[in-house]
Amino acid sequence: MLGSGSRTDNLYALNAISLALAVFLGSLDQTIVATAIPRIASDFSALDQVAWIGIAYMLTSTASQPLYGRFSDIFGRKPVFLAATVIFLAGSLGCGAANSMVMLIIMRAIAGMGGGGFVPLVMIIIIDIAPLRQRGQYAGIVGAVFAFSSVIGPLLGGVFTDHATWRWAFYINLPIGFVTILVTVFLLKLKSPTGSVREKLGRVDYLGTLLVLGFCITLLLPVNWGGAMYAWNSPLVIALFCVAIALLGGFLFVEYRFAKEPIVPLRLFRTRSVCAICLGSLLFGWAFFSPIYYLPMFFQTVRGSSATASGLELLPFVLPISVMAVVSGTITSRVGGWTYRAFLSGGLALSTIALGLITLYGVETQRALEICAMIMLGAGFGSAVQTSALAGQASVASGDAAIITALNSFAQIIGGAIGLAVEGAVFNNKLSGALSEHAPASSPHGDTSQSVEAIRALPPGERDAYFNAFVNAFHMQYYVLIPVAGLAALVYILVKPLSRKQGGGEGREEMVMIALH
Repeated sequence: MLGSGSRTDNLYALNAISLALAVFLGSLDQTIVATAIPRIASDFSALDQVAWIGIAYMLTSTASQPLYGRFSDIFGRKPVFLAATVIFLAGSLGCGAANSMVMLIIMRAIAGMGGGGFVPLVMIIIIDIAPLRQRGQYAGIVGAVFAFSSVIGPLLGGVFTDHATWRWAFYINLPIGFVTILVTVFLLKLKSPTGSVREKLGRVDYLGTLLVLGFCITLLLPVNWGGAMYAWNSPLVIALFCVAIALLGGFLFVEYRFAKEPIVPLRLFRTRSVCAICLGSLLFGWAFFSPIYYLPMFFQTVRGSSATASGLELLPFVLPISVMAVVSGTITSRVGGWTYRAFLSGGLALSTIALGLITLYGVETQRALEICAMIMLGAGFGSAVQTSALAGQASVASGDAAIITALNSFAQIIGGAIGLAVEGAVFNNKLSGALSEHAPASSPHGDTSQSVEAIRALPPGERDAYFNAFVNAFHMQYYVLIPVAGLAALVYILVKPLSRKQGGGEGREEMVMIALH
């Protein structure tokens, strides 16, 4: 067992610490920002750009994930893991020092380039260093750290925002990252691949990587701009969509015909379960990330909650995610068979119902209804968040386990980025339309729609009108999310009953892995 006293077991424990710190960094960074977003929007008078705080990070982290996986095969896990950490810390430092929303978004994009390496590298390293008998213990450590950081993230974000500055939501990454680097350098023992630097550079799929990055950018920009900055039928939006389709086609062609070590082996999609898992995970990501960003804004704007209080109010959503992720992973790894499909489809069905209940939120909603809806939403999402990765691993041969796990994470994150862009556009369009009726251009209060604090400072009658407009825009987001989550539940039904030992040939056991984001 870990920590049993032997030198080997102690080394395993220290390696687990190094990986757990990286997981902590990545997980904390995604949840700690949620409760700081309203204050950031107010400070920079940029409420309509707030979705890009999440989109910028997701965009670069998504596009970089396949690159990190291949780079680790070519250059070694440890150097690439350290590089990812350094890039992430540089971006976090820039976020904390940002003097405008544009600078903050750019720095979030840089942080995402590094953060995108944490999940695939941790999963690959665990497969490399953990003996079969201890992979479950490694997974338990990773799961506990993920749950802990998910819970304290919103609270820390609220405390920093209320009692210090929201900038510490980013600065906090620096000391943790420094410890991660020290532990990795001195304690994480990994083999280095052979070959010259020239040989290693020759194995990199540069063209495929550029095509993936270009596809992500040209897809997400028009999704966010359409209906907000530009009309959906504007030449720029249409042109970007066309370019995205062309880049996706080019990527698939390059991977099929030219790539020696393809980022995404297309043969994997000959399996029905793999197709269902990837499509379902994309829809899951769409439905999952929007509540994380917009529920705190609802509590702070409509209810007048502080950033700290809104973090506490988010706990009924966050805690069930952590609990059900562990429960579903444990059961599916032990039972296999139909349990994958049951947790995936059942979880998304429960989330669909919860999203419907959230459309009942209003200025005077009973707290019991809010808590019940968030518990159901968190339990549903938690049932699927790691099960999709486990189902993917059970659907392929052992040599493809790392690829399908990274592909599942890629699908979830790109879905989340698309979802945030679409939901942000829906929210902004609905809010702008409602405010134009209640706050004409001659209003002496200026552009209050860009600042939560300015809205709360309005006279009671006008403030109530703004609150109603905000609630209507908030509801419109969930009218879009309901069919997305429902469709994900239907898609996951296509996942075949899977053996827990399938995909684990050559003596490999399938490990219980939290599919972090």
